Amino acid sequence: MYSQTQIAIPILQKNKDKVIDVAKDCISKGADILEFRIDGLKNPQ
Repeated sequence: MYSQTQIAIPILQKNKDKVIDVAKDCISKGADILEFRIDGLKNPQ
């Protein structure tokens, strides 16, 4: 038995505020899973 396909989107932004905007946009477009890439942040503090 196979499960339904899900869409995973990696989020790789330099600005932490932009991460939220991109995440909201991806969710509104149907993303099932978001991968937050902290290694892309310029200042992850």
